[in-house]
Amino acid sequence: MARLANPGLALLSALVALLAIEGALRLLRPSALAPEIQALVYEPDDDLGYRYRPNASARVARGFEIDTVVHVNGLGFHDVARSLPATGGPRVIALGDAFTSAKHVPVAQGWTQALEAALRAAGHAGAQVWNLGLDGTGTDVHVALLERWVDRVRPDLVVLAFSADDVQDIAERRTFREDYRGYVLAYLDPAQRDALRAFVDANAPGTASRLLWTHVWTSRAFARLSPAAALRRTNYVTPTRVGLPAGLARPDAPPLEAFVGRLHAMAARHRFALIVAPVPPKRHPRGSARRLARGLEPGVLATLDVVDVQPAMAADVAQRGTSWETLYWRRDDHFDADGYALFGRLLAPEIARRLPAPTAG
Repeated sequence: MARLANPGLALLSALVALLAIEGALRLLRPSALAPEIQALVYEPDDDLGYRYRPNASARVARGFEIDTVVHVNGLGFHDVARSLPATGGPRVIALGDAFTSAKHVPVAQGWTQALEAALRAAGHAGAQVWNLGLDGTGTDVHVALLERWVDRVRPDLVVLAFSADDVQDIAERRTFREDYRGYVLAYLDPAQRDALRAFVDANAPGTASRLLWTHVWTSRAFARLSPAAALRRTNYVTPTRVGLPAGLARPDAPPLEAFVGRLHAMAARHRFALIVAPVPPKRHPRGSARRLARGLEPGVLATLDVVDVQPAMAADVAQRGTSWETLYWRRDDHFDADGYALFGRLLAPEIARRLPAPTAG
């Protein structure tokens, strides 16, 4: 009887051990096991590389802390519903990368909405802040987006939210994105696109495997031993993930000054005010302002109306007795809802005084 009992005892011990591991993983929540879900809202664009698909809606999740649903409006932006032809005003266009598109928070919690609310509270009752942000892009794409939309929106003011890595994005080849079988593919050319599609076709986990990974955390640790484990943890597939060279360098990339010139030309032609607002990075709060200064000749920099709210943000944080990092997600370098609200609120007075004075009544 003892011999018959031993296998059962061993099985019970193994089950207890697995349950203990499962409990420990759920308690500790190691970041290596966190789902990394890109929102399935992209479609290729010949000029921009990609854009958001109008009226798309999809989940985004990252690091066990970001988990929300991205809603793209009918014009193809992570913004409240807007309609054309644009009426009312004053109208502000916001350009920028992920800090501006703010897909990792609900639309209502982005800095453009905080800015819109603050402008309306300051007397600009019909103020609109159109969010034309597109994550993963640089100043070249931001200027191209403005050229595409300026005639339709007819802004009174344009604010370029400049991030420290925008210059690097200019220097890299155009990246395309598309949604394919539940995955976001990022590629440089049709050959890479075809290779990524083939990789997904060959390695995409089935329904049972997905359910196991989602609901049994122990399986996540073992799944990392599989070559296709990444397709369970993330739906973002890049060339390097399948062993293809990235080859991002673009030796013939125009300098930042070229895009500043295009912005000035549009501002003069369409008669809008132009400001540049450096977005402070989490780890180096002055990084964007310094990168902007290093990326431009002094004479060109002097032509820009730069509004830097980072010192005011730092003062606000100090007054509250908290740390700078509390304006950002713990495991992500973007603003959280509090950081966005503060950035938009402190930017509002500077923008308001550059807009036409509110009319009485």
